[in-house]
Amino acid sequence: MSDSTPVPASVNDSVTALADDWQKRIVNVSEIPEPIDRAKAAIAMYVEQEKTMEVVQSKAEKIMEEAFHDLGITTLSTPFGQAYMTKPTFTTRYDTKAIGTLIKSDPALARILEPHRIISMRPGGLVIRSK
Repeated sequence: MSDSTPVPASVNDSVTALADDWQKRIVNVSEIPEPIDRAKAAIAMYVEQEKTMEVVQSKAEKIMEEAFHDLGITTLSTPFGQAYMTKPTFTTRYDTKAIGTLIKSDPALARILEPHRIISMRPGGLVIRSK
């Protein structure tokens, strides 16, 4: 799906329904007469909405990662925004105790250090940005 490909109606309907639901909730909260009760309800709603969105975002990320894998792509742009996979990064560590011993015992350090190199890979992650 590119920017020119329309989003399926069911997706638009779901997004609209979710937004409408939260809009109705905030209007209801704004009509609570006592300020302290209104503030408490607003905080509760904010926390509830944040938790709901974390769950939705987590599930959407998993779906997108699977789709990216299935499609063999690393980036996708839609009318809602874009998503892309970052590249993996690599980290090199050295066993400092072994290096200390080697430094003391042999001046040809470069040749000796190589077997003690520990290389690990940190995989790339999914980045999502709204437009």
